[in-house]
Amino acid sequence: MKPATNQSSVSGWTVCENFLEVIFGKENVKDVWVTGFDDITANPYWFGMQGLDALKTRLSDVNEADLYFTAGLLETNADRRTLGAVVAQPLLYADDIGTKVDPALWTEMFLKGFPEPTFRIETSPGNETWLWKLEGDTRSPEHNTGLALIRAYMIERGLTDALHDSTRYLRLPWGHNSKPHYRTDKGRSPAVGYTDCSPEKSATLDQIGRVLIGRDDWRNADVPLSAQTSGAMAAAGGGSRPRDADMDDAMVQMAAVIGLEPKQRVKGVVDAICPNFAEHGARAETGFSFIGSGGECYCHHASCSELKTPDFLRLIRGRYEEEVASLNKAGQNSVGLPPTAKRFEFKVLSDANPLTSSAAKKIAEQQKKIAPSAFERGALALLQEGQLLVDLKGAIWLSYNGRLHSVSNKDRAILQICAQLGHNLTGSGASNLFEYLINSVSPNEERVEVSFRQADTTQSDGKPTVYVNLMNNGQAIRIDEGGWSALPLKDAPIAMAERLGGLPMPMPANSTSGRDFFDMLEQHIPLAPFSKTSDAKDLGVRQRAVLLCTLTAALYRPGTVPHLMISGQQGSGKTTLAKRLTDLTDPDAAAVSATLPSEADKIFNIVNNRLNLVADNASGVSKAKSDVLCAIASGSAHAARKLYTDADRAIFQAKATVIFTSVLTDIVRLPDLAQRTLQFDCAPISRKHRLSERSLNEKWKQDYPALLGALYDTLARGLSHLSKVTSECESGALETPRLSDAAIIAEAVARGMGWPVGLCMAALVANEQSEAHRLLEENPVALRLRAFLEKQPNQSWEGTVSELNTALGDLPAFNLPSWDQNRLPFSGQFQRLWPGIEEAWGISRVQRRTSKKRLVGLTLKAP
Repeated sequence: MKPATNQSSVSGWTVCENFLEVIFGKENVKDVWVTGFDDITANPYWFGMQGLDALKTRLSDVNEADLYFTAGLLETNADRRTLGAVVAQPLLYADDIGTKVDPALWTEMFLKGFPEPTFRIETSPGNETWLWKLEGDTRSPEHNTGLALIRAYMIERGLTDALHDSTRYLRLPWGHNSKPHYRTDKGRSPAVGYTDCSPEKSATLDQIGRVLIGRDDWRNADVPLSAQTSGAMAAAGGGSRPRDADMDDAMVQMAAVIGLEPKQRVKGVVDAICPNFAEHGARAETGFSFIGSGGECYCHHASCSELKTPDFLRLIRGRYEEEVASLNKAGQNSVGLPPTAKRFEFKVLSDANPLTSSAAKKIAEQQKKIAPSAFERGALALLQEGQLLVDLKGAIWLSYNGRLHSVSNKDRAILQICAQLGHNLTGSGASNLFEYLINSVSPNEERVEVSFRQADTTQSDGKPTVYVNLMNNGQAIRIDEGGWSALPLKDAPIAMAERLGGLPMPMPANSTSGRDFFDMLEQHIPLAPFSKTSDAKDLGVRQRAVLLCTLTAALYRPGTVPHLMISGQQGSGKTTLAKRLTDLTDPDAAAVSATLPSEADKIFNIVNNRLNLVADNASGVSKAKSDVLCAIASGSAHAARKLYTDADRAIFQAKATVIFTSVLTDIVRLPDLAQRTLQFDCAPISRKHRLSERSLNEKWKQDYPALLGALYDTLARGLSHLSKVTSECESGALETPRLSDAAIIAEAVARGMGWPVGLCMAALVANEQSEAHRLLEENPVALRLRAFLEKQPNQSWEGTVSELNTALGDLPAFNLPSWDQNRLPFSGQFQRLWPGIEEAWGISRVQRRTSKKRLVGLTLKAP
């Protein structure tokens, strides 16, 4: 639902009333504190009142007004908006989504299981407020305490802005935003309204707390200090934690270097000039203090009331780097101050020699030894047993006890390890730990490839080896032509990490029944009979060839991987088949998606570091998505500017199979994607043979380990045939489809299963040709081109592409499908026909250039 801009179809007051009823209940709408005004720049009435009826008397036009309500419910007959008057808090909100808050952070939270919001309201162009209706007793002290803790963690994770209390004004889903910088050139204010309205959705604090904080006893978690503003810390007397700031601390020393004159006032507190002093006005030097060894700080001055510790530290680090750059430019950096703030902090924390700058000398005189803070002690404990690695994209990892944990992404497992070592860090201490680890990496550190679920290597004798990360207590599987074996992940010669959302796979088991992989798989997936074992066009052969190609290309991936289109009528087991294929290769908590995003960066983000993804009940693939899916099949990377930065890049790398399920057979309509997509047609399942999902899952769970073992046995036997199959394809003895790398390993595995030589490859070629014929028979340009050439002398024609476009457009449309000539440029539609149209219909193309024209010659060869 887009933001409403007029009152032609619905009353704005009705929208607002319905909105408040969902959140507060119909009986409480009269007590909701609201306010509104025509223009925010002309004496806005912020004091407010209770109930929409009172607000209606103040506004002439609800469509042209700034409309607000208070997040908490106030007591009946309240005379002002105060915390003491709040009697219920039925609402959780996140503000500034899209501007100050990166929506990608929320995408990750939703994948983890964070409930979807009840309402999304666009409050200004590209900026939204999201609101969750909360269930349970929203008036109890326990609810209020839990809600405050959740808000603090949302602030710490950057999921919302830092202004959170129950009396805050939020915009109602109607009216306009009259702030001057949002107005158009003609002075129009943008409308405010829903982008999504789902009143049936609600959430509990327990649902949210477990996902957000990451523990079942989330109510016992410490409040993160970094989430508190200066105003909140000042109100709490400088924070509730023990004060342990010292003149030896790295940020205090940096403050000294840039002239903020830090001084130890009392134990644990270091006063200094505020780094934001330019905004103070009178008495700029007062009000600022360091209170924590990790740089925690706050300022009493009113101009700093909304700033948090990271805000102050960013100012200090920025001024430091400006100062050093100026010294270096003038040739006056005689004491060798590091050029970056991070390197300065690292030097202070790791170098026993005191700094010698004039400001730092005063500090050095007071210290004999730099005592490591809590996060330093934690980092040193980690590095005693662990090792830092840098992957090919520059991300930093901690290898500990054979398992990799992301430092760059601030993996909470690192904090858990730290706690097990006796260093329990929260809030800013936790943040400083990650900063310390990042700064500990040398700029010249050798980079290594980090894999997740799968990796393949080549042994010294040139034979391939495949590794599968079970993501199950540090266990992995090694597969080569001699068979498969289990080993601890720490003993694998490659770096493999667990992926967020990746599900554990069971330890594979050796089959005791003597059945091969497909015999076992048929107990869970309906397959056509394997009736004509030497006929590549036999349905049973083609189905098994497609499944072999999909599964083996996920485990051994030297080149392009296939996408898979599973089609069939309702109730034919399409989604179950797709889930089973992901279970056998790369199970994930979000394996099945209802839709694919339109933007390339969002698609890459979803499939990043995964082997496959299911797009369930798909109805079509746009040209933009088609191009991205082609790139993902080939293993491309997508780089974009990180949000809220000027130069940093976010790099997403993906090579993954997207498995489509659909009742339609023609959702893939562009040749480039079609040549990278295998087709699997599901036969209908009669009602008497259908089983409940519970029964299917129980049976699958029972056979799952044996199926994995059989699949790995099958792949191992196939690897022994790989070299010979590759040679036959390179010499031309075997014809390969477009997906040659995937087809080669599938053919090798099929031979290991006893299939006739070339049968699997021929089945995959037939699958590709069948799909090419389907695309051409549905393509209005291809059909018109063939009809046009059939009427030409010698079935040949030469001219420019523009002339061909005109000729095809003038062609009588008898028995030809309609053609929207404006849908895509003709030249693009024309170019995409090759090479498929030549292989299927024999239409050849020769291009040449004269002094004035570029000509194309077309010939329809006799069948």
